[in-house]
Amino acid sequence: MKFSRGEFMFIKIVIVIGLAWLLQTALGFLQFKNFNKNFKEL
Repeated sequence: MKFSRGEFMFIKIVIVIGLAWLLQTALGFLQFKNFNKNFKEL
């Protein structure tokens, strides 16, 4: 598969945004779990 320059840039941007979103979702999930754990200990 051959991409033009514009398509390649677009794909790179989509991948970066996707990774950033996944990272944020994972971090949010971990913080939520920790918060629940700490909340129960109060």
